[in-house]
Amino acid sequence: MKSKMKKLFLLLFVAVCINANAQTENKKVVDNALPKHDIRLEMGESMRMFKLYDEDIVDDMSPTFSTSYHNRILKWLWMGAAISYNQKASVTYRLFSDDDLVYLNDFRTLHQLSFAPSVRFSYFDKYNLFMYSGVQFGMCWQKDPMLYSGKSGGVNYIGMFGQLTLFGITYGKDFYLGGEIGFGNKGLFNFTAGYRF
Repeated sequence: MKSKMKKLFLLLFVAVCINANAQTENKKVVDNALPKHDIRLEMGESMRMFKLYDEDIVDDMSPTFSTSYHNRILKWLWMGAAISYNQKASVTYRLFSDDDLVYLNDFRTLHQLSFAPSVRFSYFDKYNLFMYSGVQFGMCWQKDPMLYSGKSGGVNYIGMFGQLTLFGITYGKDFYLGGEIGFGNKGLFNFTAGYRF
């Protein structure tokens, strides 16, 4: 009786091990079937966000154009980097005091180029629907063509670039379209198109 029980337990143990191994192999196949690379182009509506930062910003502003690459490290974790560019027009009010007070409106266009490491957290990843959140934080180079005594000049300086994506969604298996809602240099809304492989 004891030998039959031992054989039964041994047979049960072997069956459980084979089943667990099969499930592990099946999970690996599923994970390996997921795309590992993501290349995308983005256009962010940055105007309203910059007007929150600086009330002297006028409405003549380009969207923020970006390109990014991400690599899937885990099923839910993507890491990569993005390069972004935008330009914005602003006006400054300068005060000169000689005999009279004179106000001078100085319109200028500022160019900003940024590089930012990026992390993306996906929480819904099915056949053609992808939902995620993420963050980008890096450095930007800004060129400011200021005026000095009536002569054109320029100032280059390094600043900070950041974007928090609260919600992002894409639709499409390989080629896809999507959008993001967030807060930062790219603005409140960001429209995306890309390719995963």
